[in-house]
Amino acid sequence: MTDRFVFGYESRMKALDEEVFLTGLPSLAARKTCEALLAAPSQNVVHALVREKDEEAFSSFLEDLPAGSRERIHRLVGEPSAIDLGLSGAEWQSVRARIQRIHHVAGTSQLGMSREQAQTEHVAAAREVLELARHCPRLRCLVHHSSASVSGTRTGLVLEDELVMGQSFRNVVEEAQAHAENLVLRARSRLPIVVLRPTLIAGDSRTGELDRFEGPHFLMLLMVTSPPDFALPLLGRGDLPLHLVPADHVARVAALIGSDSR
Repeated sequence: MTDRFVFGYESRMKALDEEVFLTGLPSLAARKTCEALLAAPSQNVVHALVREKDEEAFSSFLEDLPAGSRERIHRLVGEPSAIDLGLSGAEWQSVRARIQRIHHVAGTSQLGMSREQAQTEHVAAAREVLELARHCPRLRCLVHHSSASVSGTRTGLVLEDELVMGQSFRNVVEEAQAHAENLVLRARSRLPIVVLRPTLIAGDSRTGELDRFEGPHFLMLLMVTSPPDFALPLLGRGDLPLHLVPADHVARVAALIGSDSR
């Protein structure tokens, strides 16, 4: 795979604008981010880090893309939390010499995992991505996809430059996301870094596509499947807003912010 990439794509890449390293595929958030990067006015190439167990789902994602976009994705089989991202020495050296931008989307909000699993999924992966970024001579921006959940149980006004404020967390995933973001923020003095904190991410605004049911989706499912004459009990006051953002909107904003020199 490495040789085919280095030699087979060499001539085509001379005409391309940027090469982007992307983690997290084939999750919905990463798929939408990949689509947004490929849809940009520039002819980006995406180096996609894919776990071995996800190769079949990744192949299905590729099949759904237009041919012109499909040929600008280079698959790298690895593991976000492993040393050198699980890549061979040749792959790691080739990628770090080429890429200008990194979008680190890998991570899960799935509840039920242990604290150790959550720390591996978020903190260890962030550490390895930072290590790659430090060795990229052409790096223009590392975009770390975090979450508003890093604020934990805080209430009231929460500013974007506030992270470690003595807050507690509702679960080990929120705690791990906050630790990972803190790790990334501490590297800002040495690396060009952008941190994104979207709120709860819903499905695609046009297709309704989801990759799994979680959080508010269970409430929505209960609402649409309940008999019309059934009074649905609500916890709390029941009149507060629920903050959701579509996955495709997050992806478009992430691609735009990540390519802005400011």
